[in-house]
Amino acid sequence: MYRFPRNIKLIQSYYDDKHVTIGFTEFELLQAKQHEIDLIQKYNLSAIVLHWKRSASVARAVNNLVNSKLFKEIVIWNNNPEITLG
Repeated sequence: MYRFPRNIKLIQSYYDDKHVTIGFTEFELLQAKQHEIDLIQKYNLSAIVLHWKRSASVARAVNNLVNSKLFKEIVIWNNNPEITLG
């Protein structure tokens, strides 16, 4: 379990020497990460991705799902008989 710091500050993104607030505090990000860890440990989650036309978008979505390590299985359903997924 994470120990949350007492001094909470907003997380900032740096781009071209300008500070941009992304709208989340460090506490909120740590809390979300802890929730993700709890889900992984408690459930065997599956993701289902429906494909019709946008193969590039499906590839990006599946890549993000794999990288999240949250899902035990990912099912890709091709609903377009004119396209063969490879």
